[in-house]
Amino acid sequence: MGFVEDLTNKVRDYLSGEYDITETRGIPTIDNVSHGKKAKKMNLCAFSIDLRKSSDLLVQHQKQTAGKIHKAFLAVASSIVLKYGGKIRSFQGDSILVFWPAYVTSQIMDAVRAAMAIKWFLSEKL
Repeated sequence: MGFVEDLTNKVRDYLSGEYDITETRGIPTIDNVSHGKKAKKMNLCAFSIDLRKSSDLLVQHQKQTAGKIHKAFLAVASSIVLKYGGKIRSFQGDSILVFWPAYVTSQIMDAVRAAMAIKWFLSEKL
């Protein structure tokens, strides 16, 4: 079989049939994400943040300066979400994807508090 056929068959397999679903309260780490027809079911609050108009930075500033701004933003945002109990799932360029468990209102409020703290820090301290 060729590469395209393998991918086509894999997609068909994922879209058909049943999955082995396990309920959990913990957020899996990257290392324990399973492949195949297995899934984890949980209540989550998803949080995504990125640097607004970041491509404009590359036009308005030298590359090194733009890189420093990106690095500072990611350092601030990731430190704050971790302080509020978020679990960083991934970084993609200038964005961060974070999850919180969402079984009680206080966990969801932690995500909101993190967002407000990031906004405050970026507005008032930079």
